[in-house]
Amino acid sequence: MERRRIGHPFAFVNARVGVIAALLFMFAPVTQAWKPKSRGVESGLEPMVLDNNALTESSGLAFSNVDSNCIWTHNDSGGKARLFAFNQNGKYCGRVDLKGVKADDWEDVASYDDDGARLLVADVGDNSANRKSVSLYIFDEPDPRKKSDVRSFQHLVVRYRAGAQNCEAVAVDVKNRRS
Repeated sequence: MERRRIGHPFAFVNARVGVIAALLFMFAPVTQAWKPKSRGVESGLEPMVLDNNALTESSGLAFSNVDSNCIWTHNDSGGKARLFAFNQNGKYCGRVDLKGVKADDWEDVASYDDDGARLLVADVGDNSANRKSVSLYIFDEPDPRKKSDVRSFQHLVVRYRAGAQNCEAVAVDVKNRRS
């Protein structure tokens, strides 16, 4: 009786799925990444200068889901509750003010799509570890090429079980409904 070595029963199926996935990837629509207009900035040899004197300490950066040619940023702490928008040349093109909000120590901003373009601003900094709570503000992303006032937003207050913490960044996981 001749013995033949047989591979895993799913090996052929897995190989076929891998080939199909590779083909789907090859023919999927290409999504263009945000690309600075300056070759020096694109190559990493020059910094991109964000052209607005009111932006004194950029902290947090998010790509717009409303206009793929724009990015959002904000001041770190002590400024107004305001996001600044810039185009691919680093030129200021718009802003959004969160009305009725005090910006204690904004550290990050995240943009995401959850049945529409959304922004999450994280007022979570606490270098001195003395804040009893921190805040997250979630709202529909306005047009980054305009000046907007946002009065309607979701305000989440976060208190850490272990006491005051300094957080420097946030992320949003739409698929698993987590931030």
